[in-house]
Amino acid sequence: MTQRSISRQQLREECALLERAIAPTSETPLPAELGAWKPGGDRNRHPASSAQGWFVYFRRLTAWHARNGDDGSPNSPAKAAADPWAVEALTEAALTKPSRVQPAGGLTRYLTVYPKSFQVLSHLYAREMGLARLQSLIAPAYEQPDFDPALMRRAMAALSSEHLLAAWIVTHPGPGMPWDPDGPPPAEIPAHITALDAVELHQLLAMNHEVNYQRLVVARAFLTPDLSKAEEQLFWSPFFAKAGELLGEPPKVLMRDHALVAVLLRVQLLGQAQRDAEAKREAEKDRD
Repeated sequence: MTQRSISRQQLREECALLERAIAPTSETPLPAELGAWKPGGDRNRHPASSAQGWFVYFRRLTAWHARNGDDGSPNSPAKAAADPWAVEALTEAALTKPSRVQPAGGLTRYLTVYPKSFQVLSHLYAREMGLARLQSLIAPAYEQPDFDPALMRRAMAALSSEHLLAAWIVTHPGPGMPWDPDGPPPAEIPAHITALDAVELHQLLAMNHEVNYQRLVVARAFLTPDLSKAEEQLFWSPFFAKAGELLGEPPKVLMRDHALVAVLLRVQLLGQAQRDAEAKREAEKDRD
């Protein structure tokens, strides 16, 4: 079996996501029992500079989730809609931040990224895999004795084009794409995309991770065991078929026209409401 190496930074990021699921706002402090398990805390003497310290804290956070994730606390699925991040996800709110590249003496530039549908996220994932493959081929090519500068220039141009297309997709308003996902991208990329600085391209990809993937990770804290299992195993077709029945919309529309994290939360909240109503009816029958 191949062993997987996890860095201290990765553990810190995973802990931050779990903390946000437990305490989504600054008004919701972490339980005292968890605070003591932070690296360097009373129950965890490993320093924050060590991976061991973050691993101990990560295990404690996941254990807390398993024990308290749906016990009627403010983090239970029934109350998820009251959390600001959940409201953002349900309303498919965009994420806007000031650009890290600001013109001297001019107006502040802002970048905006939109939550995307399952269809678009799948498209982006496929492009990212192709991009990673291209990047893995470029570096070793420089070391080859028959290195071809012209071929390398074409490869670098393709790499740049892929980054720009990804930026165009994530900044396009709404959950969809700026072109038909079943066809090739347009030959000409808009000027407002090609004008982006390399630093801004990196910032946009980080914002896309935040508005799509981090919201999705946090949303998993509110999923029922069945939905969580289905998501982990990527049984998306059955999930969207069931979601279509529950929400009264065709599965294809849910996959194409709505942000994925919003669909997950809508299914969970409506399902929870139905379970609560059924439990209430059963209780009334017992009293009768």
